Amino acid sequence: MEFLLEADQIMDQAERLQTQLAQGNETVTFLFLLTGVIGFLWCFLGLKLVRLWAALLGFFMGFVLGCGAAMALNLTMTVSLVIGGVVGILLAVLSAWLYHVGVFLVVWAAGISVSLTVVRPENFLYAVLCGVVGLVIGVIAVRFAEPVTMVMTGLYGAIVLADVVSFFASLEAAWMAPALTAVFAVLGIVAQFLLESRKRKRIHLKKAEEIRQKYSTENEVEKARAMMEALEQESKEEIEE
Repeated sequence: MEFLLEADQIMDQAERLQTQLAQGNETVTFLFLLTGVIGFLWCFLGLKLVRLWAALLGFFMGFVLGCGAAMALNLTMTVSLVIGGVVGILLAVLSAWLYHVGVFLVVWAAGISVSLTVVRPENFLYAVLCGVVGLVIGVIAVRFAEPVTMVMTGLYGAIVLADVVSFFASLEAAWMAPALTAVFAVLGIVAQFLLESRKRKRIHLKKAEEIRQKYSTENEVEKARAMMEALEQESKEEIEE
């Protein structure tokens, strides 16, 4: 019941924000534009910026956990905020440094968000199931990091973009948001796969060049060694004569 009440409060706040935006509130307009930019980056550059997303999510989770633990110990608000900040920074650094940890966090968060959007849970049990779905996808991403990350960040970014575009364009038809989501998701995922393909191509070309230079150097050394041996042989023959 508490979850449902909190969900209703969030929906009421979202509706109030939309009303303020319709009335020309510049701050709210800026926030929606910022949300659109973030959605675009998630959709089209999700994998490329995965360490950034991981650091931000790590800081948020660490801050919440640190503050929550400190408050549970009845510490002061100032101390709780300091502890939350320290834990958040540590988890942010850890998430950005350890690639697969960061991928897990990013995909888990994206999986939960996508699941909540698709299922739209009406009770706590379905919300927990959405969290489990996100967790499973996050675990899979540890094994197949790049493809799963590109698909999930593309989907999440597409959902955010579709909501922002629908709101600014005042698209009220029920089918518009899903249609925009599908279009943005396809474009974003394809764009990410193309970027990753070009990245891998550059890496392979670089390795091929390094191998070529290595063998070229070895051949030159071998030629020089053969020339020295030939000169030494000629010197010996001249001495013997």
